[in-house]
Amino acid sequence: MRKVDCSKIDRPSCLDYDDKSSPASKELKGVLEKIDLDGAKIKYQVYKNLEIKYSLEKLFFNKCAYCETNYSIIQPVDIEHFRPKASVKVGKKVVSKGYYWLAACWENLLPSCIDCNRTRNIDFVHADSRTLSGKTGKGNQFELVDENERILKFNHRKKLSNVNISSSVDKEQALLLNPRFDEVDEYFDYSDEGVITVSDGLTCDIKRDRAQSSIETYGLNRVELVFARKQVLLLIDNYVFLLRKLLRYIDDEQSSKHRAILEEFSVYVTKFIRTLLTNEKPYCSMSRKIVRKRLKGIVDL
Repeated sequence: MRKVDCSKIDRPSCLDYDDKSSPASKELKGVLEKIDLDGAKIKYQVYKNLEIKYSLEKLFFNKCAYCETNYSIIQPVDIEHFRPKASVKVGKKVVSKGYYWLAACWENLLPSCIDCNRTRNIDFVHADSRTLSGKTGKGNQFELVDENERILKFNHRKKLSNVNISSSVDKEQALLLNPRFDEVDEYFDYSDEGVITVSDGLTCDIKRDRAQSSIETYGLNRVELVFARKQVLLLIDNYVFLLRKLLRYIDDEQSSKHRAILEEFSVYVTKFIRTLLTNEKPYCSMSRKIVRKRLKGIVDL
């Protein structure tokens, strides 16, 4: 997971609440008329607009917002509501009807692979390397740091606008991390086997709880996911080892001709390592943390 600069992509026009004629405005007006009626069936369609899908894929480089896996080759993307649009669960308990007014809110939408988004039984790797089975996947789970802060409904008297809709939940602090707004890099460390763990640098209990909850709820240590991260780590290890050797040989080499060849080769290897750290690469947040740790004081990346 990495924080994404969402200012790089404009809000899709269909989600513009400042425009009274936009699909989002029309849908929410209809929802507000029905939401308090017993038995009323609410259908949300606007968030499925292809303009939103393409904008999110561009913003997140066709990667899941939570696990950073490139989903485009193997599975369709889920347009995920960070705050669930329908009933909200904490554990097995339903605590609210859901954040119905955020169903077509740009700030509430993320691209997710089905494994992070949908609750189901999977095998996952524990921090102590044991393989366990259990339910993971976000589904409608959405716990707060303080349940007393939960916003249960939208103030109908407020004007429908982008600011009013998105800011309506500002008082809440989610227990789950959101790559749109949270500095997620500081929350996690990675083992040599590709297992994601709570960062040792976190001294705040709330931050540690948020990191652990995110790992468990999103299923960030699914067996297949850990294996995929391990393959990236093996590639990094090989090239870091090669670069260290080259730099040592350059220091020891007496021939200026041979030194120039070694320096050229080291530049090539360094450039390749840098490509693994770019935003479009899977698990780039892990790669950055690992590479900077292993090359600290040697090469500035």
